[in-house]
Amino acid sequence: MRLVRLLLASALASPLALIECGSDTSCDADASACTDASVVPGVSGGGCDSSKPASQGGCAVDDTDGYFVSPAGNDANDGSKATPFETIGKGILASAGNAQRPNVYVCAGSYAENLVIQNAPAGVALHGGFDCASWAQVNASTVVAPAWQTGNTSQYVLHVLGAAAVVESMTLTAPDTTDPGASSIAAYVDGSEGMTFRRATVTAGVGADAAQGTQQAAAAPNASGAAAQNGNGVTTTCSCTSDTTIGGAGFSQQSDAGGPTAGEPVIPSDPDAGQPGTLTGICAGGTGANGLPSTSNGASTATLGGITSSGWVSSNGGPGGVGGTAQGGGGAYWSIASGLPGGGGGCGGCGGSGGAGGAGGGASIAIGALTSTLRIQSSTVRAGKAGNGANGVAGQPGQPGGAGGNGGACNGGNGGTGGQGGAGGGGAGGVSVGIAFTPNNATPDVDAQSTVLAGTAGSGGHDATAQMNQAIDGLAAPIHGF
Repeated sequence: MRLVRLLLASALASPLALIECGSDTSCDADASACTDASVVPGVSGGGCDSSKPASQGGCAVDDTDGYFVSPAGNDANDGSKATPFETIGKGILASAGNAQRPNVYVCAGSYAENLVIQNAPAGVALHGGFDCASWAQVNASTVVAPAWQTGNTSQYVLHVLGAAAVVESMTLTAPDTTDPGASSIAAYVDGSEGMTFRRATVTAGVGADAAQGTQQAAAAPNASGAAAQNGNGVTTTCSCTSDTTIGGAGFSQQSDAGGPTAGEPVIPSDPDAGQPGTLTGICAGGTGANGLPSTSNGASTATLGGITSSGWVSSNGGPGGVGGTAQGGGGAYWSIASGLPGGGGGCGGCGGSGGAGGAGGGASIAIGALTSTLRIQSSTVRAGKAGNGANGVAGQPGQPGGAGGNGGACNGGNGGTGGQGGAGGGGAGGVSVGIAFTPNNATPDVDAQSTVLAGTAGSGGHDATAQMNQAIDGLAAPIHGF
């Protein structure tokens, strides 16, 4: 019985053991988690084995059956055996539009291409290993290995969208990433109900570490308090996010009731700060109370990330909250000796911004499958090293308050300093998975002649608190459902 059972209980969210089946349908244990190769639809006309003659169910390997690609070809050619295309991408475009010729025959060589198969009603089958002169399949090396494109974080050696496809006798090698936090994924299959890798080697590169964030610089102080003008005590109003901060009004001779406005917001720990000016008392206004530090720290993430139509999405740490707004300074009193009014208090300083959460590390995934059905036959699938998650960033210090206004004799008080912003949480470590798929009950079919290997998972970052709470480390597993 051709049956491979990979007991990777930690690799699935469900308690069932992960079971892969070959063409044998006798999956006696946990059969609901098993997909049999015989029920996976094949590529119409292109699901043949090109190493076998057509009389044995193989491919015809001639112009009636498909298109031909050679490094010595030219994309201006007609793609026939005598005048092949130069690029695999051109062959895919031709076969996708011709249901009678869904096969693409690729001779030995190295092709630095990012391949995309979509809008192919009959599917597309890529067959490598051919001699470029005789077009006999001789297991010659056919390698697709594009370079990494800086600034493009979603790039694959092969991207299959919807269409059924076959990759036979070819090597797909993903490059190491160079962009921070980017993932290296060799093949990404989205919505395909018939994706086959036969005698193929699919290898992911290195996923990148996430870039460490930096703390924002504190902004300039808030506006200064206004000097009393024309014998009237005045206030200065400033805004901090959703808060308003006001300097206490200075007292003037014409304002018998005293300065009408106290410094705001009122800080519970120091309710007497930021009071308006009065007729008598201390000349200068009091300094406003400092804002309270944020009690909202971002959490270090406890989730790994997931597979989406945009590719692998890493899990980031949470951001910290904004620090509290400081109280405005107090207003100064009227100087009887000089006859000059008191200056208004300065605005309170804004609270510091919360620290950014650390980004998740880049993944290394050989084959990623989103709502697709996979079968792996006599193939080698290998993930590489995943990237580390970044640490969270400390919150921004609160801004200093504005200076008190000049009243001529008695100045208003300075605004208090804003509260410290909350700390950011750490990002998840990157995953290293040979075959990553979703939903996690659509287990890929892997035959006994295939090898699926994990690499090294990335480490999770930590938050910016004194406790340095760590995010989840990445996962290393040959096959894992998300």
